Amino acid sequence: MGTRNLTIILKDGEHKVAQYCQWDGYPDGQGRTAYLLLKDNLAVIEQSISNCQWITEEQIEERWRAAHIECDMEWEGMENGFRYEVGQAMKNLYPEMERSHGALVLDTVINSVGPIYLQDGIAFAENDLFCEYIWIVDFDKRVFQGLVPTKYLGYKAVENQESYLDTLDLDIKMTKVFECSLDDLPATEEEFLESFIRLE
Repeated sequence: MGTRNLTIILKDGEHKVAQYCQWDGYPDGQGRTAYLLLKDNLAVIEQSISNCQWITEEQIEERWRAAHIECDMEWEGMENGFRYEVGQAMKNLYPEMERSHGALVLDTVINSVGPIYLQDGIAFAENDLFCEYIWIVDFDKRVFQGLVPTKYLGYKAVENQESYLDTLDLDIKMTKVFECSLDDLPATEEEFLESFIRLE
């Protein structure tokens, strides 16, 4: 389902990951994916997050060129759009560039053996019309958080509304509906999902 979202990972006072995703932003979608990856790989993620770097426009173009070569197609420039086969090649070669990758960026971090080049989607957090969920992994405060647009609030808000988003120079109107310690994550998927209390 087209429930757009962000997965944010931060450490040392700044976000290292702000991964845009087109699909399944809700708790039993990207939220659950993030929870499961955090639960089994927390130390590896924290250790490997330093591999994440922001990709340049030149590097983005290099990747699209590589996808064209993979399909044996002629490169005609970024402005001309791309055929389906090229998009699939891009997904296979550089899954972290694909709009469905979402919280699977955590898996990319877990399995990284070198630099991971990512697009910085943090500005999307300001779009409270289309950004329907934000998942934050905060290694500084050691919390995992879930936020939704305030105007579409469908879950009970948590008492403490502080988050990394407060530090950004953006007009963000999000309400935190989930928070737990990274060192005391819910024991099961069911317990995680039951943490989200729908408003009547």
